[in-house]
This record gives sequence, structure tokens and C-alpha cells, in this order.
Amino acid sequence: MRKEEIKIYQFDELPEDVQERIIEKSRYTLVQDQSWYEPILEGFIEDMEQLGHEIHPKDIHLTGFYNQGDGASFTTEHSSLDPKSLIDAVRSRLERLPAGLTKELDEGLIGFELCKNHFGRLYSHSRTVQLDLLYEGEDREIEKALVEMTDIIQDYLRDKMVNLYSDVLAHYECLISDEVIKEELIEREAEYLEGGGLY
Repeated sequence: MRKEEIKIYQFDELPEDVQERIIEKSRYTLVQDQSWYEPILEGFIEDMEQLGHEIHPKDIHLTGFYNQGDGASFTTEHSSLDPKSLIDAVRSRLERLPAGLTKELDEGLIGFELCKNHFGRLYSHSRTVQLDLLYEGEDREIEKALVEMTDIIQDYLRDKMVNLYSDVLAHYECLISDEVIKEELIEREAEYLEGGGLY
């Protein structure tokens, strides 16, 4: 009969080169499913709700990372966006607001809708959507002013999408960082053989 003694290690007791190998092997364990970015999307939806906009999770489009066409965007259904809030958000960039605009906003004659454009079939970034004006009034001056401000509002919404993607990307990079992976491995309290294999 032969007896062998096996040394068992906690992660932080292993040699540094072995730790590095385990970290690299475990690099993407925290981002394997979509649940890792759900808190970011929920926060975005809440922020948009505070501005009066109703964004549904199913209408947020996200792909990543580090490839052409990666990014975030969202689309909306009629009345999901609060037109008064949008106009207020870009007011400083507008020359003037035509008389009667507030009245027509209150009457629900003005709306905006974000739809996928031709890029949206392949990609998810902010340039894959376009803002359409929904105007049911009859005032040509108001309509002309709304058409002119549509591009400004579209840029404002696209900035929101770029910020959303930046937040998701920053969270992703945090979750795959050496520090976070190492912390996760230590918290698991797994036991290892000297070469790094699990005991």
C-alpha cells in the first residue's frame, strides 16, 4: 500500500503565475448570461421614466463589445416619449418656440417616435434609429419649427443611448477585470491543487 500527501490550497495561497492562469480561465464567468447588465438597463429605464418617457426593456437593443456596429439604442411606440420633456431638454439649443406650441402640446397634437432605420437590421448602436415627428395640428409655423427641432431632439436621445452603452461597457470591463475575478475566486472558497486544478 502506498500513501501520498496532497497539498490543498485556497486561491490566494497559490503561486502568482498559477493564480494568473486561473483568473484568465475564469475571465468571463460573471458575464456569461444577460443578468449582469440588467441593473444598468433598469436604472436607465427609471431615469427615462423620471423624464416622462416610457421605455420597455424589450425595446432596448444592445450588442458588445469591441466590434463594428456594437452599441445601444432603443425604439419607442406612439406616446412612449413625452414631447414636452424632449422640447424642454433641448430648449437652450432652439432659436425660438412658435406661438401656440404649448397649447398644441397640451392638446396631444405633437408626438415623437423612435424607429429602426436601415442600419438597424444589422447593428444596435445609436445611429440605427431615427426620430419621426407625429404632428396632428394644422399650424404650418409650428410644423416647420418641429421639423427643424427633430434633428436636435434625435441627437439628444442618441446621446442617451451612447451614455447607456458607456455605462454597460464600463460595468462589463469591471466584471472581467483581474481584481474582480480574483475577488470572486477567493469568495468561492474553492480548493485547488498546486498546479491550479480544482480539488
